[in-house]
Amino acid sequence: QKLRNCNLSNMLGVMRHSERLDEKNPEDDWEDKNTRIYDTPICNFDLPKEEALKIKKYNFNKLVCSPFRRCLQTAKLVAEELEIDSITVDKQMGELMYKIKNLIENEEDFTYLTLEQMNDILGDNISISDIINDSPDFSESPIDGKIRYMNTLKKYIEEIKISGDNVMVVTHGDAVNAFGEILGSPLIIYNVQECCTAVLKPVDDSNCFIDSNRLEYIES
Repeated sequence: QKLRNCNLSNMLGVMRHSERLDEKNPEDDWEDKNTRIYDTPICNFDLPKEEALKIKKYNFNKLVCSPFRRCLQTAKLVAEELEIDSITVDKQMGELMYKIKNLIENEEDFTYLTLEQMNDILGDNISISDIINDSPDFSESPIDGKIRYMNTLKKYIEEIKISGDNVMVVTHGDAVNAFGEILGSPLIIYNVQECCTAVLKPVDDSNCFIDSNRLEYIES
């Protein structure tokens, strides 16, 4: 569904990160692959720019990002196209922990990028305004991770109702799937391509689905 001719404020969007190097070119290495195999870079740097241009009409003025490298790299390119000069890093929008546990044995082996490393990714023209929320529990189940995404996105919806901001969240594919279930008319999002986007607007006591790119869904 699309809401035509609506007031373009109080928007919340989600975008999946760009194509993963470890999936597209699994034989390739990156600097810390041996110690942080769960934190792959992206390998397609044009796709985020192309998709950002499609959502520029919504005048997103705030950008939130998962702390994972692939999301930070994607967010940098999106921020440049949307002319946003700072990013909030939200640990609650990070990868599902069970997927990380499939790659490493011990919780002690899991770390986020340092602030210095994050800033190196974002470059001189984009800053980190804040790093917020606690890390997810390393033992979380897939269901707990889905609930984490839904609850965090609901908090952003409540915040934009008050602030009037238009917020884009660059995150992971499972978060985009969860996004469909918090709409007033829930959607089952079943095909989440890299750099897909979905946008909603709070309307009265529900959330109206506005637009999407590079994803497929059915209404439940």
